[in-house]
Amino acid sequence: MLNYFIILSLFINIFVLLWVCGTLIIFNKSQFVIDAWGKSSPSHGILISVYISILFMSCILLFLYIQNPISISIKYMIFSLLSFQVIYKLTTPFTVNIENPIVISNLIIAIFHIITLIVIHG
Repeated sequence: MLNYFIILSLFINIFVLLWVCGTLIIFNKSQFVIDAWGKSSPSHGILISVYISILFMSCILLFLYIQNPISISIKYMIFSLLSFQVIYKLTTPFTVNIENPIVISNLIIAIFHIITLIVIHG
């Protein structure tokens, strides 16, 4: 049986990361991007690469999970990906201003991913 928390967490990743990567690539000189992520720099390129990696893995894992929702191995891979994201999202308030819109959205997504992790762990 499909777990809808898993599906929603992966869909959130895909939707948010498509928007974020597109915004960072297309509007990298816009004031919104500068206010939220800072001026364009090599660190933006690294960040985009990390985001694309998470996006790619979310797509693959969503496909694999829908094909085989009872696979423990696939659930462990999803658990690993979401755990990684929760850790980096929960540490951003300590490295970036808490009032930054990216930090706030990271915290909201982290809460949902934590619920999914609890559901996966059972």
